[in-house]
Amino acid sequence: MSIYRDNILGNSVLDTVIFGVYEILSNIFPGALLLVTIILFLININTTFLSKYNYEIFSDNIIFLIFLFISFILGQIIQSISSIWEKIYYKKVFHGYPSEKILSEGDHTFPPYFKEEIRKKINNEYGVPNESSSQHIFEICYTYVVENNLSNRVTNFLNMYTFSRNMIITSLIEGLLLVTWSFLKSDINIRLIGIIFLCTVLPFFERYQNYAKAFAKEVFRSYFIGKKVK
Repeated sequence: MSIYRDNILGNSVLDTVIFGVYEILSNIFPGALLLVTIILFLININTTFLSKYNYEIFSDNIIFLIFLFISFILGQIIQSISSIWEKIYYKKVFHGYPSEKILSEGDHTFPPYFKEEIRKKINNEYGVPNESSSQHIFEICYTYVVENNLSNRVTNFLNMYTFSRNMIITSLIEGLLLVTWSFLKSDINIRLIGIIFLCTVLPFFERYQNYAKAFAKEVFRSYFIGKKVK
């Protein structure tokens, strides 16, 4: 579902800046966290690495911008990895995203009348056959909701679910790096921090699943209500 992130249209000031809240949360923050760990790891295994700067390199504005840029790139890489993981996870475990299954007969997220009404509205408005897949109908509903700015909650749920997904991968990589580092240094404190990072995978995973389903539900609800209002 992360492909829809690129299609969101907004009117707020944050939507016009280079780095908005979404970019900070979902890209720069995970990337910066991983980059700091990598730098500290390199410093630890090679004492001459950046030594002539005495760690004051981060106070320089130019270096800070480079750091920000690399963090963003790392965040993009993390997002790509998390997106690939997401596709494998939902296809293998659930045989489809929530948006692909939520209108099916076997799914009880919505009552039958609601699902029938959604399909009827889509059929009357766009001529889409009633037997079309839930995913196809979801994409139409999503496009309508976004283009008509019907719900900020859709964007919020999408942002939070993507952030949680990225943090699953970030916490996993961080934890593995720190645990590996702790064995190289025989440092129990670093090992504990690594274990803490690995443990945070579970709450992020839970929030990711909740927000992913909430996002799909909100798209259909917003479309349903938006059509009723009109």
